[in-house]
Amino acid sequence: MPVLEMIAERTGRPVSWFLAPGGRKTAADLELEARLSELEQLAAAQEYELVKERAEQFLSQPVGESFEARARYFLGRALVRLHASEEAMPHLLRARAIFEALDDNWMLVECMDWTAGAMYARGDPAAFAMQEDALRLCRSLNPVPVHTELRLMTNLASVYTARHEWPKAVKMYEQVVARGQELQDMGRLARVYAGLGYAYRNLGDMARAVSYTQKAAAFQSLQHDKAALVSVELELALLLIRHGDLSTAEAHLNNALESCLINNLEDERSRVLLGMAELHLHRGDLERAGREAHDATRAAEAADRAAIAGDGHVALARIRAASGDERGSDREFAQAIRIFTRLNEPEKLVEAHHAYAQVLKERGDAAGAFEQLELAITLTRPGLAPAAGTTRPAARSGTHPA
Repeated sequence: MPVLEMIAERTGRPVSWFLAPGGRKTAADLELEARLSELEQLAAAQEYELVKERAEQFLSQPVGESFEARARYFLGRALVRLHASEEAMPHLLRARAIFEALDDNWMLVECMDWTAGAMYARGDPAAFAMQEDALRLCRSLNPVPVHTELRLMTNLASVYTARHEWPKAVKMYEQVVARGQELQDMGRLARVYAGLGYAYRNLGDMARAVSYTQKAAAFQSLQHDKAALVSVELELALLLIRHGDLSTAEAHLNNALESCLINNLEDERSRVLLGMAELHLHRGDLERAGREAHDATRAAEAADRAAIAGDGHVALARIRAASGDERGSDREFAQAIRIFTRLNEPEKLVEAHHAYAQVLKERGDAAGAFEQLELAITLTRPGLAPAAGTTRPAARSGTHPA
């Protein structure tokens, strides 16, 4: 019984849960419970390679269905985190089937959540419905597992963000804040405030975007995830640049760059350098902006980080345009658009077309700007794009197509 009580305490379940209907579980069963408890602790510590190794060892021997389901759940969860969603799906589906048969709705909710995550990673459109079903089932439990509910709500808010359903994202994130304040989960609040800041930025409410992103930075500074803190600092800096507060933005960029150097965060360093380039472009220091954008782009290309390299080419295009190098600007935009097309990154493509349209407008090329905006509309709202043959302004001589 003392061993059983220790296992119950570590797993967060009542002692009665571990007792077989006819009496206490055997010593062998208790040993399996202890090994599953270890898997849970390793998963909580984000030791996903170890979870994979130990779970596969666990499943290499015959075990009861209840033990098998929980081991496959932890294995599938680890594989999702290790970006092996295809490999994760059979384990998660098998675990779900067992939990349904055992009428264990608490674990069924958990399994559905991670299955939805694996489906999103594979680009499966049915993932959204799975996530909503998981949240509904979670809220039907008695008692409702609050931590699980908040995680599901946060995940769903992230999905709304990815689908550009900004009002729904804001509403869900604000529900998480209202429900989760009492739990004092700093890491989750940091992510939620960052999500709120991003959603409000896309709704055009810059004051709220800055306010929530500042809160995200404050909460994230209390966590150990340095890469996440750099991302929040960078987002805040870019918002402040748009807001016109260049000096405060520079302070955040310097903090982020220092963290990149100390913690050897090369990808984040490239992104921060592009933020620095944006700052110096706004200040009119084109030489420094160009140097920073060039360094960031070359580093991203060397590391085979094509999306960051594409952002770098957009930055270089805008800097060349500001310096009067029209042909150079056109070449950089064309390169960025080729990269984002190859990567199938529609959101990045839209941003590139919008940036190009602004540059062409400032150049006096109304026809070229119109064409770039039309391409952006085609990507975001195909039904709103002009039909083939629709009359458009005549192109000016010398316009460079994307």
